[in-house]
Amino acid sequence: MYTTTKKAKAVRLKPALLVLTERLSRKELIIKMRDRTSASVVRALNRLERSMGAKKFTDTFRTITVDNGSEFANVDGMENSGLRKSEKRTKVYYCHAHHSWERGSNENANRLIRRWFPKGTDFSKVTAAQIAALQDWINNYPRKVLNWSISNTVFGKFTIATQPFHFSMGFAVSPVFLQLRKGERQSGYSCVCFVKYSQFTDTVLLHIAAALRNSFVW
Repeated sequence: MYTTTKKAKAVRLKPALLVLTERLSRKELIIKMRDRTSASVVRALNRLERSMGAKKFTDTFRTITVDNGSEFANVDGMENSGLRKSEKRTKVYYCHAHHSWERGSNENANRLIRRWFPKGTDFSKVTAAQIAALQDWINNYPRKVLNWSISNTVFGKFTIATQPFHFSMGFAVSPVFLQLRKGERQSGYSCVCFVKYSQFTDTVLLHIAAALRNSFVW
């Protein structure tokens, strides 16, 4: 028992990649952290908020869905803005335990990451330039689920259409993968056709959103 606990603690204290996946476009944000503690997760989100600005962060990260691991235990720290005191910057949801089908996008993202950095990689030796190159490669990788488009293109289209985004968050070095629960997605158009999300594939959602966008006068 002592050996297992000691190994788990050693893993938590090693550098890791925090991976955020936008559920619709599959756009990835990859952040290197010095360890897998809850304090490091909050610091990473604080840095991201400072780089984006409070308003843009809130507009982009409408929700973040995480697992039940101890590294995501500080829900107040993740939700509360580091720039606008007493205000929330996002809404955090937790996945159901042992529901791998709720976090398929993160699993797929980590498979892509492991093409560059196999499981067991010492991320203390991985540079920021390497991580940036990996993120750029993933976000420009053609996806069947996107009708062979790329994440950057899809994300850009919905940014123009002021689509609210919902991210999931997890680590690339552990089996802790995260994703928004079905039924919790919101559409930027407040249309009833998006309510029963579980009945639609992501490709169908893209076509519906495109049709709606084309029918409006902006």
